Amino acid sequence: MAEADEYDRSFLKLSPKIGVVTSIDPDHLDIYGDPEHFKQSFVEFSHKITEKLFFRKGLSLENGSTYGVECGANYDAINVRVVDGAYHFDVKTPDGLIPEFVLNHPGRHNVENSTAAIAVSLYLKVPVEIIKKALDDFKGVKRRFNRWDIGGKIYIDDYAHHPTELNALTHTLREMFPGKKIFGIFQPHLYTRTRDFMDEMADSLSRFDELLLLDIYPARELPIEGITSDELLKKVNLKAKEVSSLKAAMDKIKTRSFDVIVTAGAGNIDTLVKQIKNWLNEN
Repeated sequence: MAEADEYDRSFLKLSPKIGVVTSIDPDHLDIYGDPEHFKQSFVEFSHKITEKLFFRKGLSLENGSTYGVECGANYDAINVRVVDGAYHFDVKTPDGLIPEFVLNHPGRHNVENSTAAIAVSLYLKVPVEIIKKALDDFKGVKRRFNRWDIGGKIYIDDYAHHPTELNALTHTLREMFPGKKIFGIFQPHLYTRTRDFMDEMADSLSRFDELLLLDIYPARELPIEGITSDELLKKVNLKAKEVSSLKAAMDKIKTRSFDVIVTAGAGNIDTLVKQIKNWLNEN
């Protein structure tokens, strides 16, 4: 099994028997040029799958089975409910209804991803009880809604860096912690991504109660004139918001009040994780 990377079209070098396409939201436009060429690469990838394609319902792909959450897909998670912090749901398949799957990792997008995994497993004729046990035991992966409860505060760290991922993150936060004051620290990743999705990022970030926006993490890129965190911050619809360097971030974090604190981004923002946990433990 492999996770395919679309960044430099390297996923087009694969010819898998079974493939799952979770999203074709445009990204890496520095490589593809425009959204249409990005989307076409996924169509090309789907044609390279030799046996069975699964894709999220609503994507512009053909000749496969769809999956989703309460959307009428071929494999559809239905009756989704949260019980003691875990997601419980049934899956409607072409062969009938399978009741009571349990996922202990938060987020409806993870219910969606789980449905894709269930669909593939059923196709491979894995017994249902083994699928259910594996899902129940799954605790997630590093930097995907990692949670710590420290000193009466909740700390979440997540890899989200694309607007679609940020939307999934903030939706999950509001679903899991209704009525809580949520303080977000976000590090934009790449000048080109910030340029191409500035409005969408700003809209996503506006769903926090307060925001500390770090400087853009350049990775492989050189700066682009006019593309800065300050410009992004202007578009964020929050009163409590400011830009900070990574170096100065902890001093600013210590001045804030919150119920839930969140770090998000794909750069080196993860260097704050230990510092924040230590500070929460000390206080």
